Amino acid sequence: MLLRFLALHWVAYKGHLTIVKQLVDNEKNIEGNGNGCTALHLAAFQGHTDIVGFLISNGYDVNEKIKGNDFEEILSDEDETCDTAIDIYDFNDALQLQPILKLESGETALHLSSLGEHKDTVRLLLKNEADINIKDDTDKTPLQIIIETGMTDILIKEKVPVNLADYDDCSPLQLSAQQGDLSFVKYCGEIGCDTNARSKISDLSALDLAVINGHTEVVKYLIKCKANVNDKSRDIIIGLKFAVQENRKDIMSILLNEKPEISAEKEREYFLLAISCGHEEIVELILNTNSEDGVSRLLCHEFPLHTAVSLGHLNIVKMLLEVENREHINYKIENFAIPLQIASGQGYCEIARLLLSKDADPNTPDKFLPLNVAVINGDSEMVEILIEYKANITLRDSDGYSAIEMAVVCKNLDIMERLLELSSIDINFKGPDDRTLLHHAADSGSLQNSHKFNRQITFYLQQRFYWFQTYTYSSKERSPGYRGVLSKKRTRY
Repeated sequence: MLLRFLALHWVAYKGHLTIVKQLVDNEKNIEGNGNGCTALHLAAFQGHTDIVGFLISNGYDVNEKIKGNDFEEILSDEDETCDTAIDIYDFNDALQLQPILKLESGETALHLSSLGEHKDTVRLLLKNEADINIKDDTDKTPLQIIIETGMTDILIKEKVPVNLADYDDCSPLQLSAQQGDLSFVKYCGEIGCDTNARSKISDLSALDLAVINGHTEVVKYLIKCKANVNDKSRDIIIGLKFAVQENRKDIMSILLNEKPEISAEKEREYFLLAISCGHEEIVELILNTNSEDGVSRLLCHEFPLHTAVSLGHLNIVKMLLEVENREHINYKIENFAIPLQIASGQGYCEIARLLLSKDADPNTPDKFLPLNVAVINGDSEMVEILIEYKANITLRDSDGYSAIEMAVVCKNLDIMERLLELSSIDINFKGPDDRTLLHHAADSGSLQNSHKFNRQITFYLQQRFYWFQTYTYSSKERSPGYRGVLSKKRTRY
């Protein structure tokens, strides 16, 4: 594609000062139609400080904005007639022009040089009264860009006055706190910036932003400047909350050392938040401050141990077991599972073993017995752990089912065999609706299940008990053996 480019623009962009001087001195169609980018914009964009200085000395306006987005049209217009136009055919040269096409409407030379981190050019523009607070069409100022690109040392050294008010989102102080720029934070403080001011949109202060981004030294400085840790205008201490959320232990310690006026409810809320996030150091810090936060509160339905177990946070569970009331480990609460049930259901074997070692009861009567839950899940490792700690394999849940019956119903044959090895159970014992184990096996629709049971039963009870068991009727239905035969016949058709 043929690209037509004003000669002055091209040489300013490429950094050819001598040719720029010749074109300007001869006044050869310097800026074409006067719209879009100027040579000053392009030189600043590339950081050609010498050309920027020359153009300013020849009357270029340092605060002129890119007007609209017609620069691309000028660049691509093959019909443009100009004595000082350059036709770009070479692909590599054309490729170099792509960044220009992305320039935002409303940007000034200071915007562009700041984006490119051209410090010398930025310094020169500031000395020539470039407006540091002028907004482009996206409401971005050069000051914001300078802070974000880490060039605030220029502002400090040149003692550039910055506008500290009328920012809809973040003030210079808040931006520098977010970036962790301690030097500029101090500079803002020295020239009278309000350290407690908040963003109009996000309602965040400089302290909040420093906490969120983990800038410890900035947090220390802002507190030293009497930043209001307890800000009464809000119903929460947002700084502490962010410290918990972002796992900032050092910052959390700094804030707590200021003795904030935090209610017991808020302290508890933040503690449970730390547990939910799995932030072990924060949990440890709060427990060291107030170990009572780790105790379950039944009336408030606050259960730190239950929460940690449900999320699989092993190390936090260890901490909480050191302060938790032992009776609460097995405490039954309406609509709440006990920690061992939770661990069993989630398959957290290490946590289950830890709970059992701290006197968690595997045989607490309930609808969901830990062993039954492990059997339903087919979790052989969990079954072994519970058996090791004396889980009763014949204990029935509130629906009347034992672990051995659940193994049959769920077709977990390996677990079934393991349970049969552990107890000389009465193979004819009847559960709900007078059903035996073979009734459940036949219900599974698998003769393999029934045959496997038969082999195990033979091992324990000899042939006569096997015969009795196979043809024993429940009070409500035919024998499992007869039903198994019917099932086999049905499968032939």
